[in-house]
Amino acid sequence: MDKQRYKVVGDAQQDDFAMGLNFTIEQWQKQALMWCYYDDNKQLANYISKLPQDTELLDFIGETWDIEFAPIGLDDNVDDHDRTCYTEDTVEQFYNGLFE
Repeated sequence: MDKQRYKVVGDAQQDDFAMGLNFTIEQWQKQALMWCYYDDNKQLANYISKLPQDTELLDFIGETWDIEFAPIGLDDNVDDHDRTCYTEDTVEQFYNGLFE
């Protein structure tokens, strides 16, 4: 069964950063870790990897990258890429693959 998904619906910097992506909270956590990797920010990644997977995590990601999330319905049409992206590993495995 699908988990709740959240879509980026706003970008405060107005450059369409992550617009349209819709992931579960776990997928968003992994996406944030990837952004930390790109930014060479292991300290922030370490913090994010330990946050509980709830809407407070989404709030933190939104504040950090100036993006806004909205929940979408479970039966909404979800792109196959968004459905399967970052689903292979646990958050810990994903973090270790990037930073260890």
